[in-house]
Amino acid sequence: MLVKMVKEQFPELKTIVQNYNPRHDNVILGDEEIVLDGDGYIEDQLLGNTYRISLKSFYQINPFQVEVLYQKAIEYAKLKPTDVVIDAYCGIGTISLSLAKHVQKVYGVEIVEQAILDAKENAIRNQIDNVEFYCQDAGEFMVEFAKKNKPIDAVIVDPPRKGCSSLFLNQLLQLSPKKLSIYHVMWQLRQGILIFYNNMVIKQ
Repeated sequence: MLVKMVKEQFPELKTIVQNYNPRHDNVILGDEEIVLDGDGYIEDQLLGNTYRISLKSFYQINPFQVEVLYQKAIEYAKLKPTDVVIDAYCGIGTISLSLAKHVQKVYGVEIVEQAILDAKENAIRNQIDNVEFYCQDAGEFMVEFAKKNKPIDAVIVDPPRKGCSSLFLNQLLQLSPKKLSIYHVMWQLRQGILIFYNNMVIKQ
């Protein structure tokens, strides 16, 4: 009855998902989800790619402005077709898949399982095959990657509100990529910062 009333009031709704969280702390979403209507996810387009977005998957709420941000970051990074890139805290893969056509390889890492499932699905639906996604803590992923002695040309970082872990930052220094792109998101403020290690030029 309630679902019917909501749909009648807001006919543009694509899906309705109920999330149950019995915890009494600052964790917003619980583990249990029930799809009450629709497919349980929504879709959006960004820089020519189509994305599936589930309830627990982070997505920028201003896609028009984020397109400008991504395009500027790619422009400033001066990425090459031979570059290998790590996209840390990659979410559903919006940055990874936007970068893919500019570089040789992208590794996306994200600790939220549902986001990685969406990211892999998004790579398939957009027919992008030079991106690999891993469900893992970004710091632990960087440790394992450093042990493999694989060269990295650039690291993209779109951290959660609490910031990057010390483990991640220490391993970032170990990998010493030529370029580091940091996306800082704070409510409606979006700011891209690109640091070039080779000549220490900072662009904002």
